[in-house]
Amino acid sequence: LPTEIGQLGQLKSLAMGRNMLTGTLPAEWSALTSLEGLFLASNSLTGTVPESWNTTNFDSISEILLNANNLTGTLDRGFCDDATNYTRFVSDCLGEDAPVECSCCTVCCDHSEPGICNQTRASSK
Repeated sequence: LPTEIGQLGQLKSLAMGRNMLTGTLPAEWSALTSLEGLFLASNSLTGTVPESWNTTNFDSISEILLNANNLTGTLDRGFCDDATNYTRFVSDCLGEDAPVECSCCTVCCDHSEPGICNQTRASSK
C-alpha cells in the first residue's frame, strides 16, 4: 500500500476493499485524521496494525472495515477512544484464536471461516 496516501490530510474516504491488495498497513496513514470511512476488507493485507494508528485520534471516522485480511495485533486506544462515533467497525476479532484484538468493534468476523461474523456489544451503543 502506498505510504504517500498518508499525505492526503483532507481525505474523507478510502475504499480499496476486494482488490487483492497485499502488503502491510502503512504507519504514515495515521496522519489521515479527517477520514470518515476506511474500507480495506477482503484483501490480502498482512502484518500488525501500526502502533501509530493506535495513538492517533480518528475523530471523524465512522466506518472501518478491516476484516477478511491477514492482519494481527490490537486495535485500541486511538480507535476505541472515539468508539461512540462508529456506525460500523469490522475486523477479524471473533473466536479464541482471533488474530486481531478489538474492544470496540461493532462486528467481529472469524478469519478461519470467511463470512462468519457476529455483532458485538459495542454495536448496541
